[in-house]
Amino acid sequence: MAGIALGKIGDPRAFNAVTRMLEENDGRDPYLRHAGVMAWLGMNDSVELNRLIDHSHLDVRLAAVVALRRLKDATVARFLKDEHPFVRHEAARAIHDDFSIPSALPDLAVLLTDLPASSQSDEAIVRRAISANMRLGQSVHAQRLMRFAESDAAPDSMKLEALESLATWNASPFIDRVVGRVRVLKGRNPLAAKSVLREGFQPVVHRAEGALRSDLLKLAARHEIEVDQSILAEWVISDGMEPATRVRALARLTDSNDPGLLEIIGAVISSEHIDLRIQAMRSWALVNQSQFIDYFNMNSSEWSVAEKQIALDLLGGMHTERSADILRDLMMDLQQGSLDSSLELDLLTASVKHGDAELKFQVKTYRETRSETYPPGLLQGGHYDRGRIIFDDHVAGQCIRCHDAGGADKQVGPALKGIGQTRDRAYLLESLVNPSAALAEGYALTMIGLKEGGAQAGRVVTETSTDLTFIKVTGETVRYDKSDVMTRTVVKASSMPPMLGILTPFELRDLVEFLVTWE
Repeated sequence: MAGIALGKIGDPRAFNAVTRMLEENDGRDPYLRHAGVMAWLGMNDSVELNRLIDHSHLDVRLAAVVALRRLKDATVARFLKDEHPFVRHEAARAIHDDFSIPSALPDLAVLLTDLPASSQSDEAIVRRAISANMRLGQSVHAQRLMRFAESDAAPDSMKLEALESLATWNASPFIDRVVGRVRVLKGRNPLAAKSVLREGFQPVVHRAEGALRSDLLKLAARHEIEVDQSILAEWVISDGMEPATRVRALARLTDSNDPGLLEIIGAVISSEHIDLRIQAMRSWALVNQSQFIDYFNMNSSEWSVAEKQIALDLLGGMHTERSADILRDLMMDLQQGSLDSSLELDLLTASVKHGDAELKFQVKTYRETRSETYPPGLLQGGHYDRGRIIFDDHVAGQCIRCHDAGGADKQVGPALKGIGQTRDRAYLLESLVNPSAALAEGYALTMIGLKEGGAQAGRVVTETSTDLTFIKVTGETVRYDKSDVMTRTVVKASSMPPMLGILTPFELRDLVEFLVTWE
C-alpha cells in the first residue's frame, strides 16, 4: 500500500527507495513488484527508469519495463536487447500488444533481421517483430519480412508467418495476428508486398525442405501465389520427397492444367503411397475422364477400399453414359448382395449424384427393400482417424462432452472407450440414430422439479438419505438437498439427440468405425 501511495503522491525523491524495495523483494512477491511499478508510474520519470537498463537485478529491470509501458514511453525499446529473455519479452509486449507504443514499433520491426541466430526461434519476440513490420507497411518492411523468410536460421513456422503476413498485406479488416485485436492501419503502402512476394517466394520454395515444402504449397494455393511448375513436377515424381508434399504439388499442377500432367500422373498412379495414388486418380478424372474410366475397368479389382470409394465418387461426378454403365452394373451387384458392404454408401451416393434416371430408380428400389431403421451403408467402410476427429472436435456433435468428460460420475453419457468389445456395429449405429431405442443402464433421462421452482433434466449420479448429486444435460454437476426436490421422474428417453440430423451419413459411418475399434 505504501508503494501505491507513493505513486499517488508522485514524489521523485522516493525513486531509489522503490528500487531498493524491488532489489530486496528479488521477484518473490509479485504484489510488491506491482506496488513498485505503480510508485514509479506516479513519479513519471522515464530518465531514471532508463538508467536501470543495466541494473543487476532482473526484477528491477522487469518492473522498469512495465512502468515505461504504462507510461507509453518509446524508450522502452532500449530494453529489447536485454540479456534476459523475460525482459526482452516484456519490452516487446509493451511496444506491440494492446494499444501499443506506435513510435517504438520501428525499433521492434528492425529487430527481425538483427536477432542473433540463437534468438530467431524466440517466438515471443519474432512474432511481434513480424507483426510490427506488417503494421508499419512500407516497402522496406515488406523486404525485411522476405529477407527473414529467406534466412536459413529462421524456424520454418516463423518463415511461414512472415510469408503469410506478406500474403495478407491488404487484409481488411486488419486483425492483429499476435493478439487478435482489430487495428486501423494508416499510411501504409498497399503495393509494397505484391512485388516482393512475387519475386521472393519462388526461391524460398526452391530451398525449402521437409514439411515446409507442403506448407508453402498450402499457402500458395490459399493466396493464389504462383509456383514454378517445373519444380512442382520434379517434387511429384521424386520418391525421396515427403508424400504430403507430392500430393499438394500434384493438386497444384492439376489446378493449373499443366501440359505435362498426364505424363506425371502416369508416373505416380501406382505409387506405394495411397494418398498420392488417390490424388493421381482425382487429377486423371479431371483431365481425361475416358482414360480414367479405362483405367478403372482394368485395375479397380486390385484397389484398396479407400481407392474404390474415391473412384465411385469421381464416377458419380462425371455425368457420362460410360460412368453410368459402371454404376448401374455395381448397383446390380449391390442388389444381388455381391458388392463389398464397405462401398454401399459410396455407390448409393454416387448413383444419386450422377443424375441418371435409371440409377435413381435403382437406388429407390434398393432402399425400399431395406428393413433397418437406419440408412443403408453406414456399418462398414468408415475411417478410424476421421471418426476420432468427429468424436473429439465436431462442433454440433459434441460427442466428447458427454462420453469422455472424466468418467461415469462426471459425465452425462456412458464412457464409450472399449465399447466395441461388447457391442457390435449395428447396436452402435442404432444408438447413434435412435438414442432412446436401447438406453445404457443408469443413463435414462431424469427430470426433477425443485421447491424453488423450475425443473432440471439430467442424470442422478449418487444419492444418500439427505442429498443427491445430479449431472445436468449441459454437463454441469450439482448437489441438491432432497428436501429441495419436489418431484422426480425417470423418462424412458435419452438426453442425446438423434445424430443423423447432426452428422452426415459419411460422418456417421466414420464414427461407427472409430467406436467399434477404440480401445
